[in-house]
Amino acid sequence: MTTNWMRKCSLIVANDAGEGLELSGLKISFNISRPDISYPATAMFKIYNLSRNTNSRIRQNEFTQIKFVAGYQDNFGLIFSGQIQYSYSGRENPTDTYVVIQAADSDQAHNFAVMNTTLAAGYTQQDVHTALMKPIGVYDIVAGATPEFATTKAPRGKPMFGMHRDEVSSLAAQCKATWRYENGRLQMVPENAYLAEAIVL
Repeated sequence: MTTNWMRKCSLIVANDAGEGLELSGLKISFNISRPDISYPATAMFKIYNLSRNTNSRIRQNEFTQIKFVAGYQDNFGLIFSGQIQYSYSGRENPTDTYVVIQAADSDQAHNFAVMNTTLAAGYTQQDVHTALMKPIGVYDIVAGATPEFATTKAPRGKPMFGMHRDEVSSLAAQCKATWRYENGRLQMVPENAYLAEAIVL
């Protein structure tokens, strides 16, 4: 059994090119909400006593991405990865300042991805899922867990137009599953199943 005692925490903000800052040496508090529904996980990070220059860079929207890793020295993992939505700064007391960053997992894919295609007669649920992955590939979203798709071939073609999230919800309902974005993956999980055992921190 692994011995867990030296805690580890890493918070990284980065721009679209992947260049960024490691903020782990500072006091950080956080709150992450991850609903098991078709809505992005959201996170609030509060970072204390940044330098004036770093504070300004964050507030001026230089960074667009954020990643949070936590656990123990020999047993840690990615807790949250998402797009920065907004930030603000403040002062908690005469000596301590802070910057708050709000972020959402796969926020752009959820809000802006659209479908504009038609599947020919004979398509299967797997074909629908494959088509659904294409529009969100531009947001670096990849396929995660999937339910067992029916192999029945549809007798007619299927037009897929409109918001991507609505088409995902339609497929999930057919498969008796729920779906969500999680750390850059589109997870579709059967209602009577779960992804993995809970990680004890």
